[in-house]
Amino acid sequence: MSERESKNLSRRNFLGISVGAVVAAGIGCSDESGTASETGGQPGSGGAGTGGGTTGTTGGAAATGGIPGSTGGTTSATTGGTTSATTGGTTSPTTGGTTGATTGGTTSATTGGTGGDTGGTSGTTGGTTGDTGGRSSGGRSGGRGGTTGDTGGTTSDAGGTTATTGGTTGDTGGTSASTGGEQGTGGGGSTGDGLVTLVRATDYKQAVRDACFALMPDLAGKTVVIRPNLIEARPDGTTSAPVIAGVALAAKDKGASSILICEDAFAASDIAATMDTLGITEALADTGATPANLKGTDATNARPAGADAWGSGIDFYDIVKNADYVVNVPKCKTHGIARFSLGLKAWFGSVKRPGDLHTSIANKCAEAHLVRQEDLVVVDATRCMTTGGPTQGGTMAESNVVIVSKDAIAAEVTAVAVLRLNGAGLKVPWTEDQIARAMALKYPGWLSAQTDFAYNLAGISQADADAIKAKRDA
Repeated sequence: MSERESKNLSRRNFLGISVGAVVAAGIGCSDESGTASETGGQPGSGGAGTGGGTTGTTGGAAATGGIPGSTGGTTSATTGGTTSATTGGTTSPTTGGTTGATTGGTTSATTGGTGGDTGGTSGTTGGTTGDTGGRSSGGRSGGRGGTTGDTGGTTSDAGGTTATTGGTTGDTGGTSASTGGEQGTGGGGSTGDGLVTLVRATDYKQAVRDACFALMPDLAGKTVVIRPNLIEARPDGTTSAPVIAGVALAAKDKGASSILICEDAFAASDIAATMDTLGITEALADTGATPANLKGTDATNARPAGADAWGSGIDFYDIVKNADYVVNVPKCKTHGIARFSLGLKAWFGSVKRPGDLHTSIANKCAEAHLVRQEDLVVVDATRCMTTGGPTQGGTMAESNVVIVSKDAIAAEVTAVAVLRLNGAGLKVPWTEDQIARAMALKYPGWLSAQTDFAYNLAGISQADADAIKAKRDA
């Protein structure tokens, strides 16, 4: 919890996400680079001239750097024979290949024209742990692979490119196949500098993992609480298994030591059994996450300034309040009393429920976050409920999108826009009572006024994003 304030103050800087492909820097050394040649020093080839080597010793391999038009090509022949002849091959790597500086450089005296060939292929030797630099899906563990590696720019099935320095650090890496190659820091999921990432995919577990990984800090040794909406053991009103598992997988890959899936669901007395029924337990098998029923656990009464609707204070569960990092993972749906149940309303699952929970509900939804703001919001709108709710029986729409943001209000207005786009009878999001009250509270790092913010797109078209934005703002 000691990091909480500092994280809140820096929330606006959360998307230092690279756009497009970035360089995968590699250092290559090939056994071919040392091939001496008696023809390497023949005039006009790869070696004659001052500094090109001891006349034919360092000019280049036979039929490569020494003889024009061979493997070294016109550029290597020029570099090996002209520039390299003058500099002893030091500048040969410029032509030799973008990542061949070391191989095509100091050893260019012995490779001559083959500096181009060696330099060009040094990507494959650029990293010692290439296959883990992005794993099979191009960003599965992002930069967890260590140094560059041949996935630092060659994860073609994932869209091909890597984030910053191609996996040199633990927070960078390739992108996932499920997001079509769009990338961001830490394995993809987004591009650009918007407040919210919109995710569309066929494999939501992987796509959500990538989008969350891009926004999460280093969680090594930290306790992470994931707060889905699991109010009953039926799917329409609950957060889906792939979305929950994707969040958990991102937390695991960020180094979390403990990942808890927590809920106090009024209609689901046994969270573990509910998770089994909904397929969540199976989806979590490779994440190390475990269920935790909040019902009956310790809660601390808090009376934060501004929690005016909570006359007797807020009995907030200690497990959630004291976690190092908390992810709110609501279902995108309408609600018979609160009008909609998204990130603001879903926070009721973190509160020991009083008898008057549903009075002044819009204000209570907004004010509950005064005890503990969530660090990340992931709204499951893969299938949203546009009438009825919050439980089974409402009208369902295949909206096929997941909303990811560090700003709960930006995520909320976007989710309301998705509901409106799919037929829900809701007002312009900024004017809805829950959102208006939350903005008035001026949460650190969250929007406090209507803002024309941008979206990062991961597998979703610009046209579809524009349609959501239109319903968000008017």
